[in-house]
Amino acid sequence: MTQSTQGIILPQAITVQSEPTRLNRHEARMAYLFITPAMALFMIFVLLPAVIALILSFSNYDVLSPIKWVGWLNYERLLKDKLYFQALGNVVTYTVMYVPLLLNTLHIKHTSCGAVRSLRTLPNAAHSRSSHRREQQRDYPVSRSVRLNPVHDRANHE
Repeated sequence: MTQSTQGIILPQAITVQSEPTRLNRHEARMAYLFITPAMALFMIFVLLPAVIALILSFSNYDVLSPIKWVGWLNYERLLKDKLYFQALGNVVTYTVMYVPLLLNTLHIKHTSCGAVRSLRTLPNAAHSRSSHRREQQRDYPVSRSVRLNPVHDRANHE
C-alpha cells in the first residue's frame, strides 16, 4: 500500500470515483430515510411555531377577532415599556448569577461549605425582595392574601 522513495515511506494516492456506485446511492437513500422523521418533527414542532410567532408579533391578534397587521408598532410599544426593561434586567441577572453557580455546584460534592450554599440561594433572595417591594407599591396589602408564617398566626389566635 505504500511506496518507498529513498527510505521515505509515502502513502499511495487514493482514487476518487467520479460516478456514485449503486451501493453509495443506496446508503444515501437510507440516510435520508432515517433523517426524514427527525426533520419532519423539527419542522412541525420548532420551525413552524417560530415562523407563526414571528408573523403574529407584527399583528394585533386575540383569539376572538381576526388578525390585524400593525407592523413595528408592537416593538415600538415594547421599547417604551419600563416593565419590559425591568423584566429583561431580571432575566439577565438570573442568568449571570444563578446559572454559573448552579453549574458550579453540580461539580461540587454534597459536602459543600455553607458559603457555596448561601451563594446558591442569593438570586432567590434577591427575587423575593424585589417582588415584595413591588407588592408594597400596590394598593392592596400582601399579608391578607399570603400568610407568611401560619404557625405564628395560629398561636396568636388560640
